[in-house]
Amino acid sequence: MSIETKETDLKESNIYIDWLEKSIADEYINYYAYSEFKNLKPLGSGLYGSVSRANWKNTDGFFALKTFNNDKITLKEVVNEIKLQKELIANENILRFYGITKIENEKKYSLVLEYADSGTLNIYLKLHFNKLDWNEKYQLSFQLASAISFLHEHDIIHRDLHADNVLMHQKKIKLADFGLSRKIAKTSSNNASKVFGLIPFVDPRKLNDQDYELNKKSDVYSIGVLMWQISSGKKPFSNCNHDVSLSLSIVNGKREEIIDNTPIEYSNLYTECWKYEPDERPNMQKVVLFLKLMLPDQDLEIYDYEDRLLQELLDIVDNSSINDDPDINDDSDINDDPDINDGLDINDYVQNILDSLQDQATIQSEIIEPKNNQSNVSFLTNSSKDSLESTFNNISNLIVDKLIKIIIKKHDKGYTFDQIQQLIDQKTLRFNQITNNLINWLTKNQDKSPYIWLLGLFYYYGIGIEENDSKAFELFSKAAKNDYPIAQVYLAKCYNDGYGTEKNNNLAFNWYQIAAENNNSIVGQFYLGYCYEFNIGTESSENKFIEWYQKAANNGNTSAKFYLANCYRLGKGTEKYESKAFEYYKILAEKEIIDAQYQLGNCYYYGVGIEIDKVQAFNWYKKAANNGSIIAKCILEQNYNKKTNTKKNRSIEIKIHKIMYFEGLRKIGINNYN
Repeated sequence: MSIETKETDLKESNIYIDWLEKSIADEYINYYAYSEFKNLKPLGSGLYGSVSRANWKNTDGFFALKTFNNDKITLKEVVNEIKLQKELIANENILRFYGITKIENEKKYSLVLEYADSGTLNIYLKLHFNKLDWNEKYQLSFQLASAISFLHEHDIIHRDLHADNVLMHQKKIKLADFGLSRKIAKTSSNNASKVFGLIPFVDPRKLNDQDYELNKKSDVYSIGVLMWQISSGKKPFSNCNHDVSLSLSIVNGKREEIIDNTPIEYSNLYTECWKYEPDERPNMQKVVLFLKLMLPDQDLEIYDYEDRLLQELLDIVDNSSINDDPDINDDSDINDDPDINDGLDINDYVQNILDSLQDQATIQSEIIEPKNNQSNVSFLTNSSKDSLESTFNNISNLIVDKLIKIIIKKHDKGYTFDQIQQLIDQKTLRFNQITNNLINWLTKNQDKSPYIWLLGLFYYYGIGIEENDSKAFELFSKAAKNDYPIAQVYLAKCYNDGYGTEKNNNLAFNWYQIAAENNNSIVGQFYLGYCYEFNIGTESSENKFIEWYQKAANNGNTSAKFYLANCYRLGKGTEKYESKAFEYYKILAEKEIIDAQYQLGNCYYYGVGIEIDKVQAFNWYKKAANNGSIIAKCILEQNYNKKTNTKKNRSIEIKIHKIMYFEGLRKIGINNYN
């Protein structure tokens, strides 16, 4: 290694050390004095450093101290692990990160982590496998899949899953070692050149192509191998050398043999996970659902797997609710919309489904006693294939109708296009494994505009089906021409973005106008106002945008209220009315609208519509920052940092407002407007 390279590595190492020191000083990371740890016991070591067990102060509980070397690569991975761990404190199957300590005499840092009393999954299976029944194996697999699913929901891929990175504590899975994990947006081709992990657990696409970028489906592959290991108690390919020959064999389709007496649904699942083509593997949410269905029911002895799936679907529909999420609610001073459940009694729907099934001669029912012998529960079993398909058809119809109502309701309340995608993901996952059933049902039921539009939406967002812009545009166009308002809004967006068609702002404006004026679409009213304000597909029309923002706001659209507040604050299209702007910001801020929290902080800080109150300003800036506002974080750093007391300057202020402007456009999904 050249002197120049050594100096470069030293500088980069110092960058990570400085980050650690600053994080400790700023209390971003909890710091534990090393001298307060007692009874240290070494547990193991590796290239990264070592792990020890210790008591803290006079407590009886144990902590794990993961000490690492101060080389550039290790420090970089440690900083990455800390950042990810700070996001993942809410999952019981992920090893908890407490803070950091420093061994002063060695100038080395240690992560202070939750202690796992049973070691790695490898060790646990070696010691306890013969005592595990299938329910316990299901539970281990379910916990592991749930932890990875939790990562994926945060757009994090683990990339290094194997049984030595999975710990056991009190018979529970604890996922560990995130040094190689990455936020998906931050994964780069530079990281893709190296095969991480142990060969049997590595995505075969990666084994075949060193430039292949590991992704969520790579984690799914690793989960499949781990499920096999849990079923067998053995390390995969333990009788083979883990070399190029094994890699080539895996690429060419070699997999471990299914262990005798493995339940068919379990082996089917893990063999789906380890398919070569990523698109043929299930996503983690589906893996979690299938494993959940395999878990023993606490109350009923259920002998038929399809019956379990049927009951799961019925339970989901019976227990589901379409109440608004707490982040966007009706504003009592502006609008009290009737509950979306009017005329939609879920229990009645489910009862009708069951009644219709009971009328069929092929339906049989039997009484199954609960384990606790408290009561008898009627449970449908041994239904014919036709009856089961009929049940799925009815349930799919019900869920589709509910989903459509939810999406339109949320759009009208101010959800952005990006948020709607997240909502559909959440709702279809909440309805678990039936996403494919919904798509199949929609494909067969294209006789109504709402169903035409919703199928287009699945193509548009690529949910449960490959994204297809031309197909989405075609379906939106068909439903829009049938005078379906929400389809008209999406068709307008396609024209604006050039999605599946040529970009045409005039047609975008026309379809927003039709949705708003002819069909009273609330979200259409907001976007029509936006078009008028920024001359998108239309000439300047004085105060027309105020009129449409007000209509949408009166109907409960939070985005319209926020834009109205901006107009009142700036005197744009109306007289300057700062107190009214303040009231709008306050209402929205209290309902957890992040941009409104930031603007409310500005109002208190500068005295806009209210007397100056730096304490209240700080409180609202802090709330906005905690909710993810980059601008609010900048403001806090400039105006409230006790150590530097930095005063904001004009150049930074301009930069912040640029960030706010473009971030605002992105959030409402109009970032492509010219």
